[in-house]
Amino acid sequence: MQNLKSYKALAVLAMVSLLSISCDNDYWDNNYWYGDNWYYSDWNCYGWWNNGYDDPSDDVKTMVSYFQGDWTGTLIANYKEKGEVVRDSFYVDYDFKRINNGSYGRGEEITYKMDKTLYKNRKFTWHIDENGDTYLQFDDNVLMVIYYSKMYLSTRVFQGSMDGLNGLSEEDDFDLAYVNNGNEAKSATGMTEGYGRSYGGLANTVMVKGIAMSKIN
Repeated sequence: MQNLKSYKALAVLAMVSLLSISCDNDYWDNNYWYGDNWYYSDWNCYGWWNNGYDDPSDDVKTMVSYFQGDWTGTLIANYKEKGEVVRDSFYVDYDFKRINNGSYGRGEEITYKMDKTLYKNRKFTWHIDENGDTYLQFDDNVLMVIYYSKMYLSTRVFQGSMDGLNGLSEEDDFDLAYVNNGNEAKSATGMTEGYGRSYGGLANTVMVKGIAMSKIN
C-alpha cells in the first residue's frame, strides 16, 4: 500500500510539473524553431494565442508571406536614458520564419554598430493580429509592436517604426529591403488574391478585422 501511495504521489507531481510548463525562453531551441516539431500547446501558453492565428484572413496571410524570409537595412533606436533622449543608429538583419501556415512564427534580429561590428543578437516570437499589428516578443522579455498604421510593407520593402510595450519607452525607426539569400523567391504562385498590393498605413490602407482597405481621404 505504501508503494501504491508513493506511485500516486509521483504521478501527481509529474502532472503538476507538466501543467506548470510555460513559454520559457530556454524551451525554444534551434530544433524547434527551424524544424517541423510544432505543437498547439507550445503556442497556447502565450496570452495572445487563439485558434484564429492558424487560419488568418487572406490579407493577413499575404502580409505573413511578405514577412517571411530575410531582411536587411538600418534601424534608429529612440529611447530615454537618465532622462535624456538618445538616438542610436544601427545596421540590422531580420529573419522571419512562419509556422504552420499561420500568422505567427519565430525570428532573429541581429544588430551591428555603424562600424559594422556586432552589437546584439536576439531571437523572438512574432504574430500578426486581425488589426494588422505585428508583435515581437524577444527572448530577453522585451515586447515591441509594429502598428499597422505606422508601417509600409511590400514584397521588397519594409519600413516603419516599432514601439516598446509594458513600460518600455522606446521607438525604433527601420528601413529594410528583402534579401533572397538563396530562399525561394516570393511570387504570386500559391499566394492569396491580395498578393501584389502594399500593406500598412504608410501605404494608404487600413486593416479592419483582417481585411485591408484603402483609406478614405
